[in-house]
Amino acid sequence: MPFSADHGHQPTPKRLAQSGLIAARGYGRTTRISTPPLDNLLARGGLDPDGIRARALWTAGDRLRNMARVAAASGYGTARLDGMPGAAPGPRAPITEAVERSSRALLDAAARIDPADWQVVHLVVVEEARLEEVGRNMGFGRKSAALSAAKASLRRGLASLVIAWKLLPPTEAPLSTTPFTPR
Repeated sequence: MPFSADHGHQPTPKRLAQSGLIAARGYGRTTRISTPPLDNLLARGGLDPDGIRARALWTAGDRLRNMARVAAASGYGTARLDGMPGAAPGPRAPITEAVERSSRALLDAAARIDPADWQVVHLVVVEEARLEEVGRNMGFGRKSAALSAAKASLRRGLASLVIAWKLLPPTEAPLSTTPFTPR
């Protein structure tokens, strides 16, 4: 019998994951079904062949993802609760210092990455878009070309953050110089 809310049948987590959904809502909370693309790349060795460099690239992406989540809280507290008309200083005024700090750090990170690479990094890391979709949006029609282009751009962008945030010793390059076949 197909899924129907009338009969109370719920799809299994395996079927939800196969459907391509990122998250499902239920019982007042959101449950993650699939792992983020950045985490998949680390687990499958797709960021860099060297484990230390791959971990540094993932750390840069994870830090960026966390900053974006905190910065996204901006604007929730702008309504005045004391009964007076009007609102806070602006429609997207930060509600805490942490939100303000994360917003500024996110802007700083965007400034340190090439604009074309920033678009890919933002889509994959923050919005958790699939690499193939991002590569196709870059203009590559074949799946292999789309994946390769998106991974290369993502790696370059994250490498810029590794350098800026000094996640590796200064003598270490953020990307391996050995031939790398992305997976």
